[in-house]
Amino acid sequence: MWSIEGWPWREALYMTVITVTAVGFQEVRVLSEPGRDFTMVLLAGGIRGVGVWFALITSFIVEFDLSYVRRKRWRARMLERLDGHVISAGLGERVGR
Repeated sequence: MWSIEGWPWREALYMTVITVTAVGFQEVRVLSEPGRDFTMVLLAGGIRGVGVWFALITSFIVEFDLSYVRRKRWRARMLERLDGHVISAGLGERVGR
């Protein structure tokens, strides 16, 4: 906003923050046409950014859960393939003899 409207950087930052966070307080000053166009682009980018952020978090949670399920299935398949194997546990001096 400071380059489009010629506002002080602090007012421009304030307007940007309330626009991106969708708080929607009253405008500090009246916007010109290029200022309104910039605000619309900023809003679209902010909403898109929040959507991408939610999608990434959701995909991380689902992927984490699915990796656990995949590992569990892989272990079950490996145990089913074992045939004719002897499992010896407790092969210490006393039990192993």
